[in-house]
Amino acid sequence: MKDEIVLSYQDIAYFALLCGIVSMLVFIIDFLIYKVKKKPSYLGIIYQGNNSFVLALLWFLGAASVGIITHLMGIIKINNQTIVAVGVSWPYVFSKIVKQSKSHWDEGDEQLEEETNG
Repeated sequence: MKDEIVLSYQDIAYFALLCGIVSMLVFIIDFLIYKVKKKPSYLGIIYQGNNSFVLALLWFLGAASVGIITHLMGIIKINNQTIVAVGVSWPYVFSKIVKQSKSHWDEGDEQLEEETNG
């Protein structure tokens, strides 16, 4: 029989909260670089108007959700290293997913135009 630590819902919620906070730190640094240094976002985010608050909220929820899901699937165990790993890697994983989906949709649009024009 395995010696497993049984975690409460509070422990998992605390883990998700910390994953979201670490992810928000990465988001804030990217936002500050964009605003202060006038450089493009390293994460590929387009900051327009007042969408920053909504983006920050969704960013937090995404990292927290990934933390919970990966723990429940048994991919990671809850400790300080995994909090940082999920929080720091989530922004990069998400930006890659967005870039891949954009290129996939663009290819689909091109094929649709060829079929309708062809």
